[in-house]
Amino acid sequence: MNIFQIIRTHPIREIVLLSVVLPLGGCFTYHRAQGEAIAPVPISDDAWASFDTAPLEPLLETPKIIERYHIESVDQLPPRWAKMGDKGLKIMRDWHTDDLLIARLDEHGLIRVWKDRREGSLNPIPVAADKKPRKFERNASYLTGPVAVLEKESEQIELEVLGNRPLSSTLGSIYGIKPTGIEERWQLNHGLEMAVPEVVPEDPAGLIIHITGLMETKYEQALTNRLKAHGYAAAYIESDIFLEGPNEHASQIRHAQRSKRRDELKEVRSKEDPFNLPEGVYRMYTEAEMNASRVFMQKIYNQVDDELPAIEDGFQIYPDTDLSKLGALIAKDVDDKIAEHAYAAEALVRASDELFPILADKPIVVIGYSAGSLVAPGVVARLKIAFPDRPIRLVLVGSGGDLLTIATQSSMGNMILNFKPKQAPEPTEQQIEQVKRAYLRTTRLDPLVLAPTIRDTPTLHLYASKDHAVPTASAELFNAAHGHVDRLKHDGNHGTLFFFACTQAGKIRSWLRD
Repeated sequence: MNIFQIIRTHPIREIVLLSVVLPLGGCFTYHRAQGEAIAPVPISDDAWASFDTAPLEPLLETPKIIERYHIESVDQLPPRWAKMGDKGLKIMRDWHTDDLLIARLDEHGLIRVWKDRREGSLNPIPVAADKKPRKFERNASYLTGPVAVLEKESEQIELEVLGNRPLSSTLGSIYGIKPTGIEERWQLNHGLEMAVPEVVPEDPAGLIIHITGLMETKYEQALTNRLKAHGYAAAYIESDIFLEGPNEHASQIRHAQRSKRRDELKEVRSKEDPFNLPEGVYRMYTEAEMNASRVFMQKIYNQVDDELPAIEDGFQIYPDTDLSKLGALIAKDVDDKIAEHAYAAEALVRASDELFPILADKPIVVIGYSAGSLVAPGVVARLKIAFPDRPIRLVLVGSGGDLLTIATQSSMGNMILNFKPKQAPEPTEQQIEQVKRAYLRTTRLDPLVLAPTIRDTPTLHLYASKDHAVPTASAELFNAAHGHVDRLKHDGNHGTLFFFACTQAGKIRSWLRD
């Protein structure tokens, strides 16, 4: 059992463990880069993707008042709020209403920023056991044309195949509150989720761009919050590095068809399900009934597999796959993803400066966590072009270079990329290596390729000696490609790196100040 598992499952041991480990700084060793910084390599002219913004133009007409749910009278309110009369009605209306502050189309995408009408600082919905926020509260988004089209197609597929209403259309039914449909109409829930700063100090030390991991945790918040306590304002981007394969559209349609067919079969064969008790009968199920129900469901899944085989996303390697073409295809998808985050960060900085002019000449600190750290070098490269006169710093937590190798070697499995076909032999190591070589020849924005282009950006890398989520070897690869990275190396794994990262807030602050 490692340290992270002990912390999660044994709270008493946690106290003892922290009393020993925290004074040691969470087992981190600082290594300052030696010698003079190496001159940066110019970034490739064709590095930055160009996105069609025509699909976004109608969204510039997003209403100034974003009323997500319509509440007509006090009678519709839950008892707690109904007792408050008109005051309760106003509170609940404000709870579901935002004021649009910015809707601007740049040459790459659309940024929209809104302000919640609720009074005071607001907690986001996901919270930890200690009632502290796990996630930042979204008050902005950045949408590119290709993503807008893809997201709209996905919603249309669900409506046509499943007949489902989007999730936001059903949330208000608990209280009899009617959804307005504004989120779907104006695609407010699409694109990269972001947040401009809620509060800015009178004399801010700088603007942090916090780029989250795939599963943002309170440990990220803990580190950023400690830096905010020392005078930094913070803006946020929720990372999204999932790749859409060439068969994405067909795959989504088939996924919806399979889901609908499973529901149909369950309805037709419901009498066979041991869980189908008579109406009004409630009791514990026996182990035999639970096993029988699992067999019943497996039969349904098998029948659906036979009738409607799943369609793969298009990244799978078959014996006749053109491996060089596949590597180039993945490189384009990765570059587009990184460019999307970079354009979003540029738009987010401009919006933050507009709303808080005191930030306009302050340093920018890009902090990327895990998956967010993989797009952070691209963000820095773009911000250097957009804001040449502002100091920019880069802090990476659990990062690395060569996204394709990370995706195939990560302990997180096939979350990002899956080469293995369902109905063919598993790809050989030689095939995968050939795809990797083609990928590295083609990509322009992979962190490994970008590292030499940002050598003039002071960079601090927090990484773990036994990381299997973002393998330690990939971290060392990035450090070597950059050539002048200051390092805080943690003796642990990816989980313990994040748990103890906040203990390094003081060192990070000193590093930023120096």
